[in-house]
Amino acid sequence: MQGVGGGNGKAGNGRARALVAAAVAVAIALVAAGFFMVYGDEENGSGKDAASQGRELFKIKAPEVPAGESGVFLRGAWVTDEIYARTTTFGVIGVDPESGERKWRLPLDGLVCNASEHISSAGKTAVLMTESHNARAECTRLVVFDVNSGKKEWQKTMRAGQAAPDSKAGVTISQDVVAVRWAWRGTAAYKVSDGTLLWKAKKDSECVHESLTGGEELTAVVTCDHVVASVDSRVQKLDPETGKPTWEFRIPGAQTFAQVVSSDPMVVQRPRELMVIGEDRELTSTIPLKKHNPGCRTDIESCLSVVVDDRYVYLPSLEHKSGKGSSTNAVVAFDLDTGKAGWKSGAGRDRHIEPLRMEGGKLIAYKKPTYDAGGQIVAIDPVEKGKEQELRLRNPDDREDVEHGFTRTTHVERPLYENGRLYLQWSTLSDNYEDGLGAYVSAAFGPK
Repeated sequence: MQGVGGGNGKAGNGRARALVAAAVAVAIALVAAGFFMVYGDEENGSGKDAASQGRELFKIKAPEVPAGESGVFLRGAWVTDEIYARTTTFGVIGVDPESGERKWRLPLDGLVCNASEHISSAGKTAVLMTESHNARAECTRLVVFDVNSGKKEWQKTMRAGQAAPDSKAGVTISQDVVAVRWAWRGTAAYKVSDGTLLWKAKKDSECVHESLTGGEELTAVVTCDHVVASVDSRVQKLDPETGKPTWEFRIPGAQTFAQVVSSDPMVVQRPRELMVIGEDRELTSTIPLKKHNPGCRTDIESCLSVVVDDRYVYLPSLEHKSGKGSSTNAVVAFDLDTGKAGWKSGAGRDRHIEPLRMEGGKLIAYKKPTYDAGGQIVAIDPVEKGKEQELRLRNPDDREDVEHGFTRTTHVERPLYENGRLYLQWSTLSDNYEDGLGAYVSAAFGPK
């Protein structure tokens, strides 16, 4: 993808009145156009506007924890123009994305242990599930289904020796290929459309896949030569149909877990930094993460709070005090070429902001609710370098208790913002939660 200038302070009262009148006229025009601008400093307030005032659309109550279990994970949520879908115990449900009315339910023979965040161009996605209803069973089954209809397209069961505990398995989609990384570093890829096996990368190969990332391109971080003293890590772009690398970059320094957060431009996360890699396969810059949190775990596509365009990497800063008893943070834009912070846009007093994605050349960010006010969706224009925030959605204050239940801890599922609606997901199902935490697994907000 890829400010307002001030005067010299010497103008007379007539000029001042003219400037005020002009400002009022501009404000009226902005409201009439259907959006509201707030300044992007870290102490900024939030404006109200009828066009952006939101409401609670629906919420999905948490199902009961399966018998014999103290808790399970419910990973996987997707939204299209027609359906909001999410995993539940022993299945996936699809509801109307505005009303929440149930449209379909896909029953499954096991518990979902991981899910692709991507949907193919034909509207298909994939989940991994256990071989039985026991949450401790091995994660051996791959299921591909149609998101809009809930129809199961096909299912595969991995052979003995390819099974994996759920924390060691992951799945992603790139083009018409679904790639699965099983425990002990085995990888297999299938055609989304018909389940045809395309290729395998065995666990005893010279190079093994440590992580996969899908989307427009299939990428992998691999380790090669299994002798610890000579292990090296590489970032590869893979041909989805064959699994063969078409581009490679050798990661410098000691071998640590790494994952791709963007393939174009190429940005790779390591425990203490982000690396920006050019098409010439040279390290362009590094971005330290000491004061910023990309929200990464150690499974496939787990960096939930980093967004990349063709000029910046956007990261949320860590929270800091903004006054007596309050805290705040900001979205910081780092220049891809230099790795240096270029500008920032603040959350406002008592709020926390995190980037979600790019839309129409602007950064979409979520400002979490406070204890007495609902959350907000804002759009930040990189051209203006964070000086203003366009208020897209202001969630209702009287529903902040519901919204706050999804945001009081670190997100394990990425918030989804599509077609002007915000979808929040809770992925940990437990019978030990109190004070309303985990009472719902999804909540949706949208314009009135």
